[in-house]
Amino acid sequence: MSSLEVLLGNKESKIYLTCLELGKASIINISRKSGIPRSTCYLVIDDLTKKGLLSEIREGDKKFIIPESPEITLDFAKKEETTKRKARVGLEKAIPELTNLYNSKLNKTTVKYYEGEENLFKIIIQIINDSDNGEIQIIRQGFSDKNDDQDMNSNVVKEFLKYRDMKQSKSREIVENTASAKEYKEKTESENTQILLSPQISNLESEHIDKYITNNKVYIFNVEKVYAIVIEDRFIAQNERISFEVLWSALMAGGYMAKKENMNN
Repeated sequence: MSSLEVLLGNKESKIYLTCLELGKASIINISRKSGIPRSTCYLVIDDLTKKGLLSEIREGDKKFIIPESPEITLDFAKKEETTKRKARVGLEKAIPELTNLYNSKLNKTTVKYYEGEENLFKIIIQIINDSDNGEIQIIRQGFSDKNDDQDMNSNVVKEFLKYRDMKQSKSREIVENTASAKEYKEKTESENTQILLSPQISNLESEHIDKYITNNKVYIFNVEKVYAIVIEDRFIAQNERISFEVLWSALMAGGYMAKKENMNN
């Protein structure tokens, strides 16, 4: 019995592996490939979706199932009972091979929509895992003083900071220059985290939108309405990284912080 079977169960592991092999597929194709009856597939896919291992996307009137990163299985394993520790150890060894399979089938552009804190917390873990080989670039807009408490104490932001510190991930952030942003910068900036303040453009009607850029993905969060859109496309991500670097360099060269401080004195 494989580590994945110990963790998920026989049918569940078979369907998850099938989804990794197919990349994006209809339930009919998943049923055919796995050899599991379609009626059972519906139940198992629903269970794996609730566990965060699969996602559903729609293209017109068609529904497809796509797998989430195999590293999510490790996060799931950490929450399981002690009796499944061996499965976790086995999964850690299998993750590189599973990830190669995942990446080989999902090399096309995908766009996913998530809502609710629980799902957004899972995305936060993905962001941190995506940054293992590089830094995370972040732009926080609408960090308005109208929502000081909400911005500073957002569960989504706090969850990101917690996991980032645990993994000691490096990040650079550009945040609109408001009173709450200054306080955030003072509390958050560290050896692994650089923060620049940009001119405030948002107004009282703006919503707090955070953008996280990693190697191949762009994560866009609406912090106030608690939903997120994830775009997986290496060219879009590359373009966003370039735009970030242009803005970062402009802020550094322009001495924006120094100018603002002189104006306030």
